[in-house]
Amino acid sequence: MENKTPFYDLIEEGLRNADSGLGDRSTYVGASDIGQCLKKSYLSKFEKEDFDFEQLLIFERGHVAEGIFIKGLENSPKKDAFSYRKQVEFVGQEKWSFLRTHLDLHVNFPHEDVAVEGKTFRTELPDGKPRLSWLYQNHIQMWLASESTGRKTRGIIAAIDLNTAKRHEFPVTFSEILLHQAQERALKLWNAMQTRTEPEGEVSDLCAYCPYKNSCSTLLKNGESLPEEVDAMLTQLKELSKAEKEAKVLRENIKAFMDAANIKRGIGTKHNAILMKSAGREKVSIETLKAQFPEVANVVIGEGEGSVRLKIV
Repeated sequence: MENKTPFYDLIEEGLRNADSGLGDRSTYVGASDIGQCLKKSYLSKFEKEDFDFEQLLIFERGHVAEGIFIKGLENSPKKDAFSYRKQVEFVGQEKWSFLRTHLDLHVNFPHEDVAVEGKTFRTELPDGKPRLSWLYQNHIQMWLASESTGRKTRGIIAAIDLNTAKRHEFPVTFSEILLHQAQERALKLWNAMQTRTEPEGEVSDLCAYCPYKNSCSTLLKNGESLPEEVDAMLTQLKELSKAEKEAKVLRENIKAFMDAANIKRGIGTKHNAILMKSAGREKVSIETLKAQFPEVANVVIGEGEGSVRLKIV
Protein backbone atom coordinates (compact mmCIF):
# COMPACT_ATOMS: atom_id res chain seq x y z
CA MET A 1 0.00 0.00 0.00
CA GLU A 2 1.44 3.34 -1.03
CA ASN A 3 2.10 5.67 1.89
CA LYS A 4 0.49 8.98 0.93
CA THR A 5 0.61 11.98 3.25
CA PRO A 6 -0.76 14.90 1.23
CA PHE A 7 -1.33 17.07 4.31
CA TYR A 8 2.24 16.68 5.60
CA ASP A 9 3.59 17.10 2.07
CA LEU A 10 1.79 20.44 1.99
CA ILE A 11 3.20 21.42 5.39
CA GLU A 12 6.74 20.39 4.44
CA GLU A 13 6.61 22.43 1.25
CA GLY A 14 5.44 25.43 3.25
CA LEU A 15 8.22 25.07 5.82
CA ARG A 16 10.81 24.87 3.05
CA ASN A 17 9.38 27.99 1.44
CA ALA A 18 9.16 30.03 4.65
CA ASP A 19 11.28 33.18 4.92
CA SER A 20 13.91 32.78 7.63
CA GLY A 21 14.25 36.54 7.96
CA LEU A 22 18.04 36.24 7.70
CA GLY A 23 18.39 37.70 4.21
CA ASP A 24 21.19 36.66 1.85
CA ARG A 25 23.55 34.80 4.18
CA SER A 26 26.31 34.75 1.56
CA THR A 27 26.87 38.49 2.13
CA TYR A 28 27.72 38.43 5.83
CA VAL A 29 28.96 36.31 8.73
CA GLY A 30 26.38 35.60 11.41
CA ALA A 31 27.15 35.00 15.08
CA SER A 32 25.78 31.46 14.78
CA ASP A 33 28.17 30.75 11.87
CA ILE A 34 31.24 31.28 14.01
CA GLY A 35 30.94 28.55 16.60
CA GLN A 36 30.01 25.68 14.34
CA CYS A 37 32.29 23.95 11.85
CA LEU A 38 33.51 26.70 9.51
CA LYS A 39 33.36 24.36 6.54
CA LYS A 40 29.67 23.72 7.19
CA SER A 41 29.04 27.45 7.65
CA TYR A 42 30.82 28.19 4.38
CA LEU A 43 29.00 25.51 2.38
CA SER A 44 25.60 26.51 3.77
CA LYS A 45 26.10 30.00 2.34
CA PHE A 46 26.85 28.93 -1.22
CA GLU A 47 25.15 25.54 -1.60
CA LYS A 48 21.46 24.85 -1.23
CA GLU A 49 20.76 22.86 1.92
CA ASP A 50 18.21 20.11 1.32
CA PHE A 51 16.68 19.57 4.76
CA ASP A 52 14.37 16.64 5.47
CA PHE A 53 11.16 17.05 7.45
CA GLU A 54 12.85 16.06 10.72
CA GLN A 55 15.46 18.82 10.37
CA LEU A 56 12.78 21.37 9.46
CA LEU A 57 10.96 20.48 12.69
CA ILE A 58 14.20 20.96 14.63
CA PHE A 59 14.37 24.51 13.30
CA GLU A 60 10.76 25.09 14.31
CA ARG A 61 11.50 23.89 17.85
CA GLY A 62 13.72 26.92 18.27
CA HIS A 63 10.82 29.21 17.36
CA VAL A 64 8.56 27.37 19.82
CA ALA A 65 11.09 27.87 22.63
CA GLU A 66 11.38 31.55 21.76
CA GLY A 67 7.60 31.85 21.94
CA ILE A 68 7.62 30.30 25.42
CA PHE A 69 10.21 32.81 26.62
CA ILE A 70 8.28 35.74 25.14
CA LYS A 71 4.99 34.61 26.70
CA GLY A 72 6.71 34.36 30.08
CA LEU A 73 8.19 37.85 29.78
CA GLU A 74 4.93 39.40 28.60
CA ASN A 75 2.99 37.98 31.54
CA SER A 76 5.63 38.32 34.24
CA PRO A 77 4.42 40.12 37.39
CA LYS A 78 7.78 41.93 37.30
CA LYS A 79 7.40 43.19 33.73
CA ASP A 80 7.36 46.83 34.87
CA ALA A 81 11.03 46.43 35.80
CA PHE A 82 12.20 45.69 32.25
CA SER A 83 11.43 45.95 28.57
CA TYR A 84 12.50 43.69 25.74
CA ARG A 85 12.77 43.34 21.99
CA LYS A 86 12.80 40.13 19.98
CA GLN A 87 14.85 39.18 16.92
CA VAL A 88 17.05 42.26 17.21
CA GLU A 89 19.76 42.67 14.59
CA PHE A 90 23.10 44.22 15.54
CA VAL A 91 25.75 44.91 12.89
CA GLY A 92 29.48 45.28 13.42
CA GLN A 93 31.19 48.62 12.90
CA GLU A 94 34.07 49.60 10.60
CA LYS A 95 36.24 46.55 9.83
CA TRP A 96 33.62 44.31 11.44
CA SER A 97 30.79 45.54 9.19
CA PHE A 98 30.55 42.05 7.66
CA LEU A 99 29.46 40.65 11.02
CA ARG A 100 25.82 40.45 12.15
CA THR A 101 23.88 38.89 14.97
CA HIS A 102 20.15 38.25 15.17
CA LEU A 103 19.50 38.22 18.89
CA ASP A 104 16.58 36.09 20.09
CA LEU A 105 15.81 38.44 22.98
CA HIS A 106 17.34 41.74 24.05
CA VAL A 107 16.08 42.41 27.58
CA ASN A 108 16.56 45.93 28.92
CA PHE A 109 16.88 46.74 32.63
CA PRO A 110 17.53 50.25 34.01
CA HIS A 111 21.28 49.75 34.43
CA GLU A 112 22.11 46.94 31.99
CA ASP A 113 20.91 44.85 29.08
CA VAL A 114 20.83 41.07 28.72
CA ALA A 115 21.54 39.23 25.46
CA VAL A 116 19.45 36.05 25.65
CA GLU A 117 20.26 33.20 23.27
CA GLY A 118 17.66 30.43 23.29
CA LYS A 119 18.61 26.84 22.48
CA THR A 120 16.75 23.54 22.34
CA PHE A 121 18.33 20.15 22.90
CA ARG A 122 17.26 16.50 22.75
CA THR A 123 20.30 14.72 24.17
CA GLU A 124 22.30 15.49 27.29
CA LEU A 125 24.79 18.32 26.96
CA PRO A 126 28.46 17.26 27.24
CA ASP A 127 29.37 17.55 30.96
CA GLY A 128 26.16 19.52 31.50
CA LYS A 129 27.86 22.64 30.17
CA PRO A 130 27.05 24.95 27.25
CA ARG A 131 28.74 24.12 23.98
CA LEU A 132 31.74 26.27 23.09
CA SER A 133 29.91 27.27 19.90
CA TRP A 134 27.11 28.72 22.04
CA LEU A 135 29.61 30.72 24.10
CA TYR A 136 31.24 32.13 20.95
CA GLN A 137 27.82 33.12 19.63
CA ASN A 138 26.73 34.79 22.88
CA HIS A 139 30.04 36.68 23.16
CA ILE A 140 29.58 38.14 19.68
CA GLN A 141 26.02 39.07 20.67
CA MET A 142 27.10 40.80 23.88
CA TRP A 143 29.91 42.63 22.09
CA LEU A 144 27.87 43.89 19.11
CA ALA A 145 24.91 44.83 21.32
CA SER A 146 27.12 46.81 23.70
CA GLU A 147 28.95 48.49 20.80
CA SER A 148 25.64 49.52 19.24
CA THR A 149 23.83 50.72 22.37
CA GLY A 150 26.72 51.92 24.52
CA ARG A 151 25.19 50.05 27.45
CA LYS A 152 26.59 47.32 29.68
CA THR A 153 25.42 43.97 28.32
CA ARG A 154 25.63 40.54 29.90
CA GLY A 155 24.67 37.21 28.40
CA ILE A 156 22.42 34.27 29.16
CA ILE A 157 22.05 31.01 27.27
CA ALA A 158 18.64 29.46 27.96
CA ALA A 159 18.48 25.83 26.80
CA ILE A 160 15.35 23.68 27.02
CA ASP A 161 14.28 20.15 26.08
CA LEU A 162 10.73 20.66 24.82
CA ASN A 163 9.89 16.96 25.26
CA THR A 164 10.86 16.60 28.92
CA ALA A 165 10.86 20.26 30.08
CA LYS A 166 14.42 19.80 31.32
CA ARG A 167 16.14 23.15 31.19
CA HIS A 168 19.51 24.79 31.71
CA GLU A 169 20.23 28.45 32.36
CA PHE A 170 23.84 29.43 31.71
CA PRO A 171 24.86 32.94 32.79
CA VAL A 172 27.75 33.86 30.49
CA THR A 173 30.70 35.63 32.06
CA PHE A 174 32.30 37.90 29.48
CA SER A 175 35.79 36.79 28.47
CA GLU A 176 38.14 38.84 26.30
CA ILE A 177 39.87 35.59 25.34
CA LEU A 178 36.66 33.96 24.09
CA LEU A 179 35.66 37.14 22.25
CA HIS A 180 39.06 37.29 20.53
CA GLN A 181 38.79 33.63 19.51
CA ALA A 182 35.29 34.24 18.14
CA GLN A 183 36.48 37.30 16.21
CA GLU A 184 39.38 35.34 14.71
CA ARG A 185 36.99 32.63 13.55
CA ALA A 186 34.71 35.28 12.05
CA LEU A 187 37.61 36.77 10.08
CA LYS A 188 38.72 33.34 8.90
CA LEU A 189 35.24 32.54 7.60
CA TRP A 190 34.82 35.97 5.98
CA ASN A 191 38.18 35.68 4.18
CA ALA A 192 37.19 32.22 2.94
CA MET A 193 33.91 33.64 1.63
CA GLN A 194 35.69 36.46 -0.17
CA THR A 195 38.22 34.18 -1.85
CA ARG A 196 35.77 31.30 -2.32
CA THR A 197 38.21 29.01 -0.53
CA GLU A 198 36.53 26.19 1.37
CA PRO A 199 37.85 26.03 4.96
CA GLU A 200 39.06 22.81 6.54
CA GLY A 201 36.32 20.98 8.43
CA GLU A 202 36.21 20.44 12.18
CA VAL A 203 35.19 17.00 13.40
CA SER A 204 32.79 16.84 16.35
CA ASP A 205 29.75 14.89 17.53
CA LEU A 206 27.61 17.32 15.53
CA CYS A 207 28.97 15.82 12.30
CA ALA A 208 26.18 13.27 12.69
CA TYR A 209 23.61 15.97 11.89
CA CYS A 210 25.53 17.80 9.15
CA PRO A 211 23.88 17.75 5.70
CA TYR A 212 27.35 17.62 4.09
CA LYS A 213 28.71 14.66 6.09
CA ASN A 214 28.57 12.17 3.21
CA SER A 215 30.92 14.25 1.06
CA CYS A 216 33.06 15.88 3.76
CA SER A 217 36.73 15.21 3.06
CA THR A 218 37.68 16.03 6.65
CA LEU A 219 35.22 13.56 8.15
CA LEU A 220 36.01 10.84 5.64
CA LYS A 221 39.78 11.32 5.74
CA ASN A 222 41.49 7.97 6.37
CA GLY A 223 38.09 6.31 6.28
CA GLU A 224 37.51 2.95 4.63
CA SER A 225 34.41 1.81 2.75
CA LEU A 226 32.36 -0.77 4.61
CA PRO A 227 31.38 -4.09 2.99
CA GLU A 228 27.82 -4.21 1.66
CA GLU A 229 26.62 -6.51 4.45
CA VAL A 230 28.09 -4.33 7.20
CA ASP A 231 26.71 -1.22 5.53
CA ALA A 232 23.25 -2.81 5.62
CA MET A 233 23.66 -3.60 9.33
CA LEU A 234 24.75 -0.01 9.94
CA THR A 235 21.61 1.31 8.25
CA GLN A 236 19.45 -1.02 10.33
CA LEU A 237 21.21 0.03 13.53
CA LYS A 238 20.61 3.70 12.71
CA GLU A 239 16.88 3.04 12.36
CA LEU A 240 16.77 1.06 15.62
CA SER A 241 18.51 3.93 17.40
CA LYS A 242 15.52 6.15 16.62
CA ALA A 243 13.21 3.56 18.20
CA GLU A 244 15.40 3.49 21.32
CA LYS A 245 14.94 7.24 21.76
CA GLU A 246 11.18 6.93 21.33
CA ALA A 247 11.07 4.09 23.86
CA LYS A 248 12.98 6.20 26.38
CA VAL A 249 10.44 9.04 26.10
CA LEU A 250 7.50 6.62 26.49
CA ARG A 251 9.14 4.98 29.51
CA GLU A 252 9.66 8.35 31.21
CA ASN A 253 6.06 9.43 30.52
CA ILE A 254 4.66 6.21 32.03
CA LYS A 255 6.92 6.51 35.09
CA ALA A 256 5.88 10.14 35.58
CA PHE A 257 2.17 9.21 35.57
CA MET A 258 2.60 6.26 37.94
CA ASP A 259 4.66 8.41 40.30
CA ALA A 260 2.02 11.17 40.28
CA ALA A 261 -0.83 8.69 40.82
CA ASN A 262 1.15 6.73 43.44
CA ILE A 263 0.67 3.52 41.44
CA LYS A 264 3.14 0.71 42.10
CA ARG A 265 1.61 -1.80 39.69
CA GLY A 266 -0.39 -0.66 36.69
CA ILE A 267 -2.71 -3.04 34.86
CA GLY A 268 -3.21 -2.52 31.13
CA THR A 269 -5.27 -4.37 28.53
CA LYS A 270 -2.25 -6.25 27.12
CA HIS A 271 0.64 -5.55 29.46
CA ASN A 272 1.26 -4.57 33.07
CA ALA A 273 3.74 -2.03 34.42
CA ILE A 274 5.57 -2.37 37.72
CA LEU A 275 7.36 0.60 39.26
CA MET A 276 10.48 -0.76 40.92
CA LYS A 277 12.73 1.42 43.03
CA SER A 278 16.22 0.38 44.02
CA ALA A 279 18.61 1.87 46.52
CA GLY A 280 21.44 3.96 45.17
CA ARG A 281 24.89 2.44 44.97
CA GLU A 282 27.58 3.44 47.41
CA LYS A 283 30.15 5.77 45.91
CA VAL A 284 33.47 7.29 46.89
CA SER A 285 34.37 10.95 46.46
CA ILE A 286 37.80 10.92 44.82
CA GLU A 287 38.33 14.61 45.65
CA THR A 288 37.58 14.08 49.36
CA LEU A 289 39.76 10.98 49.49
CA LYS A 290 42.68 12.85 47.94
CA ALA A 291 42.23 15.84 50.25
CA GLN A 292 41.81 13.99 53.57
CA PHE A 293 43.68 10.73 52.99
CA PRO A 294 46.31 11.39 50.31
CA GLU A 295 48.42 8.38 51.36
CA VAL A 296 45.47 6.04 50.86
CA ALA A 297 44.45 7.77 47.63
CA ASN A 298 47.90 7.27 46.11
CA VAL A 299 47.64 3.55 46.81
CA VAL A 300 44.06 2.76 45.81
CA ILE A 301 43.37 5.13 42.92
CA GLY A 302 44.38 3.96 39.49
CA GLU A 303 43.29 4.51 35.91
CA GLY A 304 40.49 2.30 34.67
CA GLU A 305 40.48 0.53 31.36
CA GLY A 306 39.35 2.58 28.39
CA SER A 307 36.29 1.65 26.38
CA VAL A 308 35.37 1.69 22.72
CA ARG A 309 31.92 2.76 21.55
CA LEU A 310 30.31 2.94 18.16
CA LYS A 311 28.95 6.29 16.97
CA ILE A 312 26.94 6.41 13.76
CA VAL A 313 27.45 9.54 11.69
